[in-house]
Amino acid sequence: MKRRNALKSFSLVALPGLLAACGPGDSATPSPPPPAPSPADRWTAGSLLNAGSFGAGTPSLTLQADGTDRMLALTGPGSESLAFAINSATGSALTLQRPTSYANIFAAVPNMSGGMLWIWQVDGGAGVQQLLYALSDGTSGQIGVTRTLPVLPAPSLQAKVMAQDANGNALVRWASGPLDSAGQPTQGGLLRFISATQAWSALSLPNALASPNLLANSGAVFDSNGRAWLIQPTPGTAAGEWTLVLYSLVSGASGWTVGPQVPASTPRASAFQMVIDGKNRLVVAHSPSNGSTLSVSRFDPNGTGWSDLPAPTLSNQGYRLSVDAPGNLWALGTTSAARYDNASSSWTGPKNFDFTPADAQQGNGEWPLALAADSLGNTWAVGVRRKAAGQDLPVLWINLFSATTRQWSEAGSLAVQGGDNSAFVQPSQGLGPTFQVALGLDKQNRPVAAVTEILRASASSYQARTWIARGQSA
Repeated sequence: MKRRNALKSFSLVALPGLLAACGPGDSATPSPPPPAPSPADRWTAGSLLNAGSFGAGTPSLTLQADGTDRMLALTGPGSESLAFAINSATGSALTLQRPTSYANIFAAVPNMSGGMLWIWQVDGGAGVQQLLYALSDGTSGQIGVTRTLPVLPAPSLQAKVMAQDANGNALVRWASGPLDSAGQPTQGGLLRFISATQAWSALSLPNALASPNLLANSGAVFDSNGRAWLIQPTPGTAAGEWTLVLYSLVSGASGWTVGPQVPASTPRASAFQMVIDGKNRLVVAHSPSNGSTLSVSRFDPNGTGWSDLPAPTLSNQGYRLSVDAPGNLWALGTTSAARYDNASSSWTGPKNFDFTPADAQQGNGEWPLALAADSLGNTWAVGVRRKAAGQDLPVLWINLFSATTRQWSEAGSLAVQGGDNSAFVQPSQGLGPTFQVALGLDKQNRPVAAVTEILRASASSYQARTWIARGQSA
């Protein structure tokens, strides 16, 4: 217990809430109020998950609940991806087996059925490649039997998981050469993966007359009924102008149904984001081809179809879109955030990230930040404070948005432990390391954060260390 000011005439300590005796002529000195609770008080210090060196490739960090009390984490670039199953109650971590080190991995995706789906490429001889896949079990850590995807060997063969549902079923697009004059693949298609049977089937293209390389700009999500929604940009009459066409695929069907395109009075840019809200409505953030404003549209398949939500005055550059269970939206830009309240049908913001400490922005101008909302709409935010010169281990910041008060708390700090390395000490000049942050909640609404610090050693290699921090439900 924190000691308080002693009374002048007696060797007593004034305890909060108790009336202390005073000598003649003496008066009690009021005790200062206790400090306000910090959101970080509900978290345990971050513990080291992994530290190592990686070769060339784009650093990545993924964290996703697997439908139990585990979180599946993935860190590292492509062929060097490392996967872990983390117990969100105890923090213990199990390393998942992965394909052989020489594999050219295109996809490593955690799923809600408790495993990690791997898709990778191997040399098929005669200048062509083959695509293989396997599942790592989140309980045993063992990787399953390697099987071949139903795609003929071809040059420049690639694959990407576009979407997964809660049961681990996946929609995968593939592309292959020969390449056209613009360097784009001339062949491609879609595959559906059924997790329960590990069966693959080929799907028809949403638009049989369109070039397969349009799939590279497409996005897809599954709703809670297992129906896939796909938006494929279709080029307009001028370069850089697109319409966003909606397609749907009911679970078990083999063909796509064409839906109404995303509403817009002017041509769209090809970049967009899409999510499913708690009522199985599709929400799409998009922007005009010649502008910088952000538009948000929502599609209700069982009601009014498309409707335009009030547009946040948020730049269309670098934003991220997420939705909570009650249907509230978060649109995060590079330095600001806006929240759409589903009950009042209005946006709050955009506002600068003033719910973070003033020094949370990194030296390279980035805000390493992740949000995750529980079933009531309470939203956790986790980021990294700016490191001071000479500092090795980073300090995280934690904050909580209350769905009841619709206010952010005062951000608190959280230490990490393990992985000390003088190479990561912040220099007195220069940018120093950068960070990636991922955040998820388990089925008990307990938040788990993964934070990776990255130090570029050369053009073809870098060092990284990752910590896991755990919190209590809001």
